[in-house]
Amino acid sequence: LNQLASRDSLTQCWNRRMIDELLDSAIAEARRKTSNLSLMVLDIDHFKKVNDTHGHAAGDVALKHMVNILNTNLREYDQVGRYGGEEFVVILPSTDKDSAWGVAERIRASLQYHPAQVDTELDISMTVSIGITEFRHDGSDGRISLFERADRALYTAKHSGRNRVVYGD
Repeated sequence: LNQLASRDSLTQCWNRRMIDELLDSAIAEARRKTSNLSLMVLDIDHFKKVNDTHGHAAGDVALKHMVNILNTNLREYDQVGRYGGEEFVVILPSTDKDSAWGVAERIRASLQYHPAQVDTELDISMTVSIGITEFRHDGSDGRISLFERADRALYTAKHSGRNRVVYGD
């Protein structure tokens, strides 16, 4: 029952409610240990076109493929959540902004060069826009402000041509 309440039914990564709880915990730990923490918000570029062109079943395969790319490029203790639709959140404990940038760039390139294989006759090429930010230890940061900065960076990535990583200060 707990699994059903905390996992996204399609991709099996954390759902929005659970990723919010995990982010609160990660922030509390970063404060306690004065350690680094970075947050990544990702959105598959032009995902509506995938559903419109190939159907929702192919879109589902593409979403699962995105989570597989994420899991392949992340550490065991990084946390992945589906925030809604084609938007994902990644919590990167003990990670500064430069390291987070490297992880994000690796994910971006991996998705770009590894299409989702729907069946033997259909591969779906995708790109992703990523916004990242780092937790501030000055007392001004919480889950909402951290997320908003990463989300604004994602918005900038989208409006700067997509298929890129942008750091949000």
